[in-house]
Amino acid sequence: MFSSHIKFRHNIYRDAWIVSLMDTCTSLLAGLTIFAVLGNLAFIQGTDVSEVVKGGGGAGLEFIFFLMLMPSQV
Repeated sequence: MFSSHIKFRHNIYRDAWIVSLMDTCTSLLAGLTIFAVLGNLAFIQGTDVSEVVKGGGGAGLEFIFFLMLMPSQV
């Protein structure tokens, strides 16, 4: 009924809880990592985190994070 690969009596509620829990854990880990990198960048620059972000928030934080991971060209 739900899928051709799942048994009819499969506990789909348990699977939904597992997927929701793993999604939450992944989001928390990503947020912790991004804000740790931003905090480290603020510490290196000797400024506040709000100065590092410069008013941009939301998805823009990811681009700051990924630019920090890329090696700088000398």
